[in-house]
Amino acid sequence: MNAIRILANEYRLLLRSNFVRTIILLTVAFAILGMRAVEYDNDMQFHGMGRTSLTMSLGAAQYAALAGAALFAMLTLLTLSRDRRQKSRAIIEAAGGHGRVTAARIAGLLGLGLLTAMVTLITAFLAHRIQTNAPWELIPYLFSLGLILLPAIWFAILIAAVLDLVFENLDVAFLAFGVIYFIGFTSPNYLLRWVQGCSSVYSDFGGIEPVGRLVAYNRLFWLCLMAAVVLVGFWFRRIPGYPLRASLARNGAHGILP
Repeated sequence: MNAIRILANEYRLLLRSNFVRTIILLTVAFAILGMRAVEYDNDMQFHGMGRTSLTMSLGAAQYAALAGAALFAMLTLLTLSRDRRQKSRAIIEAAGGHGRVTAARIAGLLGLGLLTAMVTLITAFLAHRIQTNAPWELIPYLFSLGLILLPAIWFAILIAAVLDLVFENLDVAFLAFGVIYFIGFTSPNYLLRWVQGCSSVYSDFGGIEPVGRLVAYNRLFWLCLMAAVVLVGFWFRRIPGYPLRASLARNGAHGILP
């Protein structure tokens, strides 16, 4: 079974799950809620601020990112720990395919995150037309949902995947992600606010650039960090029947090096 076939199979399994469909619907629902709550979600309390494509798209992206990151992290931990809970990991590992299956599942989850962002974009367009008469502009929505929502979901998936690979304990991984998630939207350092991308002040007169620079720097920082962390996570992936040191050596011999 080649890598493409494994990926396609895992992706189909995800799409058939009612739990996955519920996660997508909840993410979209929070995006619509965010579009309606723009004037009440502003740090500077600009009540009554005019609704534009930028303000409404930022509201949609922030609310959807807050919910989507938590939901997709939960889905990732449950998906990657399935073999341990069903006691089938040793069988897959003996066939030499558990590492490939894990990578395929992570790739499938990332693809699902992209699908969720696209569905949210289409739904936000329809909601914009219904909620306001303001002109609809594509660029603010692509910016907000493409640089705030989508990376938040992807980062949550990768963080949860690494925690599962390193700890191999569902409870510990959930607790560790909870701490990282809490820091991700409460930290005073804009680089550490990976959930909502540090765009809490909405502006309908300053344009994208003032908000966009902080979001872009934040996403670039986390993109580099996630690339390193994922490699470390696969390097620390334990092989059944081997201690940690032997697992590190065997993983390194297969080219998985940080």
